[in-house]
Amino acid sequence: SFKGWYTAANGGTAVNMTMKVTSNMTIYAHWESLAAESRFKKGKLWYKVVKPALSTSKEGTVSVVGPVNKNLRKATIPLSVAKFAFKNNKKLKNVKIGNNVQQISNGAFYGCTSLVKVTIGKNTEKIGSKVFYKARKLKNVIIQSKKLKSVGGNAFKNIHKSAKIKY
Repeated sequence: SFKGWYTAANGGTAVNMTMKVTSNMTIYAHWESLAAESRFKKGKLWYKVVKPALSTSKEGTVSVVGPVNKNLRKATIPLSVAKFAFKNNKKLKNVKIGNNVQQISNGAFYGCTSLVKVTIGKNTEKIGSKVFYKARKLKNVIIQSKKLKSVGGNAFKNIHKSAKIKY
């Protein structure tokens, strides 16, 4: 991405509109690659580049880090979910974890007190600790995955007392 104009090819001083120019000047465009911590918005969700693509032949990895709008009521998660991505979201009611999601990170939906239904896709292998902790209205959990290997401690603690988990 474009970083700005500078007085030298490497380093130099950033050029801005208040800089006084008294003679001809060569300025240099500085660019930076998308780093592992780059965030971007697509649709109703924020994403973070977790592992950048190193070349055109290799894919990078991105993770959902939260909603664009805290009033989001329904979310479809197409990729991995970062730690505490939706923590304490009071409006979220329905979540569908897509078939490409292999892992739901710790605390991803911690304290989502309005959450009532969750569908977990076919390829989820790991549900982290406290993923749905304190989602007190969560009554309906459908786990479609036959690849699930581990569920972290307290992943479903303090959900609705008559919750049904279909596996």
